[in-house]
Amino acid sequence: MLPWTEAQATSFLRMQFTAQHDYYQAQFTGASFDIIELSGNPIGRLYIDRRTDALCVIDLALLPEYRNQGIGTAVLETLLQEAAALGRPVRLHVETFNPAQSLYRRLGFIALETQGIHVLMEWRAPAAIQRNAVPAPLS
Repeated sequence: MLPWTEAQATSFLRMQFTAQHDYYQAQFTGASFDIIELSGNPIGRLYIDRRTDALCVIDLALLPEYRNQGIGTAVLETLLQEAAALGRPVRLHVETFNPAQSLYRRLGFIALETQGIHVLMEWRAPAAIQRNAVPAPLS
């Protein structure tokens, strides 16, 4: 929407990514940063902080052409299995206007509180799942 050349847009996006990545690394020192791939091609990213009290999804993003295909669901279901095996909840913040909220609700997340434009959501495994789960960490 801006009258930028491709080089200018790429430079801006790189700068924006670096600033956000540096912020996440500084604020969430124990978090991992993973590239989501499909057939060897990078299609998204995941920042996850595996704390002793919860798994916190800091950022989960897929390129637009890979959304609504079940990929985000599969990533989250793997995290939910891991959390269940550890007996921990999964927490995340989502913008109030983000359509991903419907995915989170479908997976069993509940809204705990609204903080400005963000909603804190949490998922907890039913007790039966926690007792029988087998860890399946992301690699």
